[in-house]
Amino acid sequence: MADRDTPLCSSSGPSMSTTIRRGNQPYIKTSKLKGLMSTEFNEDDLQMYLEGIDADSPVSPAIRQTISACLIKWKPLGRQLGLSDATIETIQHNNTNDYDEQKYQCLYHWVTHRGRDATILNLLRVIYYSLNDKGLLEDIVQALSTAKSEFNEDDLQMYLEGIDADSPVSPAIRQTISACLIKWKPLGRQLGLSNATIETIQHNNADDYDEQKYQCLYHWVKHRGRDATILNLLRVIYYRLNDKGLLEDIVQALSTAKSEFNEDDFRMNVEGLDVNIPVSSAIRPTISAYLIHWKPLGRQLGLSDATVEKIQRHNCDCDEQAYQCLYHWVKHSGGDATILSLLSVIYYRLNDKGMLEDIVQALTTAKSGDNKAEITASSKETMVKSNRTLTYAIKINDLRNHKLMIPTI
Repeated sequence: MADRDTPLCSSSGPSMSTTIRRGNQPYIKTSKLKGLMSTEFNEDDLQMYLEGIDADSPVSPAIRQTISACLIKWKPLGRQLGLSDATIETIQHNNTNDYDEQKYQCLYHWVTHRGRDATILNLLRVIYYSLNDKGLLEDIVQALSTAKSEFNEDDLQMYLEGIDADSPVSPAIRQTISACLIKWKPLGRQLGLSNATIETIQHNNADDYDEQKYQCLYHWVKHRGRDATILNLLRVIYYRLNDKGLLEDIVQALSTAKSEFNEDDFRMNVEGLDVNIPVSSAIRPTISAYLIHWKPLGRQLGLSDATVEKIQRHNCDCDEQAYQCLYHWVKHSGGDATILSLLSVIYYRLNDKGMLEDIVQALTTAKSGDNKAEITASSKETMVKSNRTLTYAIKINDLRNHKLMIPTI
């Protein structure tokens, strides 16, 4: 049939070859293709690429993250690794808006399917022999080798000047760092979080991406304990993610640039407000109304993760959650829970001038409203007294006009 791809076989002993036709035009001989592959792609050549890396290592979550960052198109690799079309469609459907996650999940499903056979060597063999992609092979080997010429300890220490890098990553610090993250999953995997943990974080905070970023750091701290220091976190970002930009952003955020946030500017913002009064139950509703994301503030105020989780679990109402955040802070801080200390945290730690201005305006408006209420109440009392005097005078006048006797009191 002339319109189909038809193999034409001719056998002459051991030198059998196959020509594949498209229509009437022969376009390749498989015997020549095998010869081409054997000359361009061989085991010695592959082993030369693998020098300097431990190719027998399993493709762990951290390694998967490193390798997936090198992929441009993941589906061809996925099919060569044996993923079914159904699995590929599921990966794409479950991560529609996150192409980087699709690439990672391609490798994750292959590892899940192959188990102990899912080594770096076996993956690179597929890329080398089945995809015939030396360029991708080189990129992956280079990424796994981590060029020490670009990333060294002296360079890292230079970035860390001015911050206490040995400090533990406390809730307040986690909140500051998480605000710098754009994509948290790559970092989470390099920190050692399992795929199950990452999926749990995403599922439990589906509508709150900022909380997902925080929970990534929270689970790492929970797992690592005392080893979860700023220095160890920044080392992972520097050496494994190779992300100097993120490192700089975090160091800058931890340093708190005083050029932007200074005492004079802060005083100017709170001018006219009595900032030394405690955050009473009457003031808390006014302030909590402006807390759209209360968890970051709660952590900067010193609330533990257990307290934050408890507030969220016991109160389905977002407004009530925000109020309870302030309530627990006041309960914990006692006499130190003043408007000044609250606004200082918002200004210096959250670096949120907008929220500061909104709260100050709300408190100022509420104060002027209270003054007006006092004036109005006083005016009403005066008017009532005047009306009573006037009414009494009218009654006296009426009685006189009617020549009635008025008893002397």
